[in-house]
Amino acid sequence: MYGKIKKTLMILLLTFIFISISAEEMNLWSNDDIDAFDKFASLSVEEQYSSYINSFKDIQDVREQPNTWAKRMISQYGRDVIPLMNETISSSSFDHLLNEPYDSTWTCLYYLFIRFIERQLFTEIERQLYIQLIQTKMDNYVLKFRKVDKTLYCGIALLYTFGIDLDSLPEELQVYYEQRLSIQDIVIGNF
Repeated sequence: MYGKIKKTLMILLLTFIFISISAEEMNLWSNDDIDAFDKFASLSVEEQYSSYINSFKDIQDVREQPNTWAKRMISQYGRDVIPLMNETISSSSFDHLLNEPYDSTWTCLYYLFIRFIERQLFTEIERQLYIQLIQTKMDNYVLKFRKVDKTLYCGIALLYTFGIDLDSLPEELQVYYEQRLSIQDIVIGNF
């Protein structure tokens, strides 16, 4: 049994290395040239997705730039983006959204979620799963740092795209998480 697992992991690792070596990627940050749109459209779904995430993830304030690229990717590939997105969700956290070193991965995911919801591409099961995953990431952040702060606004915005309205007042968040997580030592951070 362990031999099969090792073999499968080795195949996945080799596949990942091959894709990494052969994948084409482009920088989308401040790149609104008409040729960039054509080049982006010629990339595979994996190349578009990695270009999208990697172009914006190290920038603290990406503004609306990811929106354009998310719209183009979802228009072209639709549900084919979901497995890539799921992989990113499982390996990311809220820890560095507003803390150095910055990681805006969840901001990029936010724009993808908006596009998927607009086009009604999620099943109800997927919708519930994403709500649960976002809540878990928020819970993990609060448990790790024992505080509620501006970082949670990204999670609140993500939940709102799925129709979940969570109070965003600092004191209300503190009470909510103390009850939700059954802990009493949560402080209010910077908002």
